[in-house]
Amino acid sequence: MIFQELTIENFRQFYGKKTIKFAIDSTRNVTVIHGFNGSGKTTFLNVFTWLFYGEFSQDFENPEYLQTEAAFAQLKPGEQLTTSAKLIFNDKGRKYTAQRRIVIGKDRAGKRWIQEPEKLTLKYIDATGEVREPGNPQDSLEQLLPKSLYPFFFFNGERIEKLARPEAYEQIESGVKVLLDIEVFDRAITHLDGQVAKEFREEIAKSAGDEGMKVRQERQEIEDKKTAIEAEIAQFRRNLKALQDEKETLDSKLSEMPELAQWQAERKAKEKELESTREQLKDTRSSLARELSKHGYLVLVPDVLTKAKKNIRSCSQKRGIANTDETPVCERTAGKRRVYLRARTDSRRKFFQVC
Repeated sequence: MIFQELTIENFRQFYGKKTIKFAIDSTRNVTVIHGFNGSGKTTFLNVFTWLFYGEFSQDFENPEYLQTEAAFAQLKPGEQLTTSAKLIFNDKGRKYTAQRRIVIGKDRAGKRWIQEPEKLTLKYIDATGEVREPGNPQDSLEQLLPKSLYPFFFFNGERIEKLARPEAYEQIESGVKVLLDIEVFDRAITHLDGQVAKEFREEIAKSAGDEGMKVRQERQEIEDKKTAIEAEIAQFRRNLKALQDEKETLDSKLSEMPELAQWQAERKAKEKELESTREQLKDTRSSLARELSKHGYLVLVPDVLTKAKKNIRSCSQKRGIANTDETPVCERTAGKRRVYLRARTDSRRKFFQVC
C-alpha cells in the first residue's frame, strides 16, 4: 500500500481544503512534516484513523466535534459545512480512492447538528480501466489494512515507547501473524484440534460401545477443566498487565512531584537491586541442580558400602569362605579400599581383588 495524495477539508485545525502529496519516488520516498505543539500533528494522525476506521487515538479530545470552528462560525443559520478526508493510494497494482465525509449544519439558534452522518466511499480502477465501487467499503478497506494492524502504522511518540516494552510483545506477535496471514493457519489448526477432532472422537466412541462412550465422557470432562484453567490463566495475565500499566501510570505521576522524586528514584534503585538478586539466586539454584545431578549419588555411598560389608560377612559364614578375622574384608591402604574375596570352586580356587 503506497499513499499518493491526501486531501483534508475543514478538519479541526485544517481550514478549507488542504492537500499533501507524498514522496513516492524510489530514491526519495520519505515525507517529513514538521510542526510545533498544537499545530495539528496529532490531528493529522487521526485523519488517517478516522478515514480508515472511523476511530481516534486516546489523546484525541472531543472526537464528536471534527469541524473547523472558524469555518463553522462563518456559517449562517441554515447553511452546512462538509468535513472530509480523501486518500489516493496504490495497492497491488490497483489505484484506490477512499473518502469519509460528514456534513454539519447550523440551526437558527446557531447550534450544530449532523445533517448527513459519516459515510465512507471506496473506489478503484480495475484492469480494464473502469471505476469499481465495492458493496461494503469498510470491509474492503480493512482487508487492505486490517484494523488490528493500524496501531503499528499510525502511532505517536508515546506509542513508540509502549511498543518497545516487553508487555507489548504479545500484541506485536499477533500483528505479525495477521500481516503474514499466519493467523489463518492458526485458526485452521484450532479448528482441526477442536471441532473436527471432537467429531472423530464421537464417531469412534459410538463404535466402541458403552466403554468407549464412558472414556469419551471422561476425556471431555478433562478437556473442559483444561479450557477453564487456561481461560483463568489468561484472565490473570490480563489483570497483571492492567495492574502493571496502572503502576507505571502512578510511577509517572509520582516522578513529577519534586518532593517525592528522590524517594521514587531510591525505590527504583532498590527494585533493580532486588531483580539482580533474584537473577543471581536463579543462577545459583541452576548451578546447584547441575552439581546434584553429577555428584548427588555420593550421598548414598556410605549406606551402600555398609550393606555390602554385611552381605559379604553373611556369605562368608554360609559358604565357608575364610573368616573375616583371618582374611580382612576391607583394607584401607594408600587411600584406596580393597576387598579380598576368596571363593571355592570344585576345580580350583580363585582370588578376586575388588577395588
